[in-house]
Amino acid sequence: LKRGRLARLQRAEDLLATGRLPEGVQWLRELVRDYPDSSWAWFRLGRALLQLGDLAGAESALQTALGKDPNLVGAHFYLGVISFQQGHLPRAEAAFRRALALKPDFALAYFNLGQCLLRAGDQDGAREAFRAAIENKPRYAEAHAELAALLARQGHPTEALEQAHEALQLDPNNAQAQKLLQSKGG
Repeated sequence: LKRGRLARLQRAEDLLATGRLPEGVQWLRELVRDYPDSSWAWFRLGRALLQLGDLAGAESALQTALGKDPNLVGAHFYLGVISFQQGHLPRAEAAFRRALALKPDFALAYFNLGQCLLRAGDQDGAREAFRAAIENKPRYAEAHAELAALLARQGHPTEALEQAHEALQLDPNNAQAQKLLQSKGG
């Protein structure tokens, strides 16, 4: 982005970071109006609209961003988040997998893919996705806790307890890991 666009984008980011979402969105709308070919501005508008809860607007902005740059990893990821929130699991899974094809070390995308697969009933796929999230971000407490809960449901108590202990080492307040350890006496 050129200097003027960058300064305007920074102003929008500052507004968003301080919780002034409507103002930040307005700045981003003006930015995409003035620079309609900026994939990054469209992407940031999509993220901001998602923060506001405007899923349709966010989806539209993210699709526009991808039309400008089909390799925009974050746009694929957030389209997956939107689809997941809407209950469109196959579409969410596809979006997370596209993000991972572009950025194979994207731990959060693996985690969200795991959540998506779990909700779709694919426990084995979810387990592998949570493992991949941990492989790419070993200190990912939520992923350890989700994997622990899944392993417990699948009848692997020893490994479930190991993962729960790891989650609590990383985040002593992780409620899911605490609950699992209390229920298993570990």
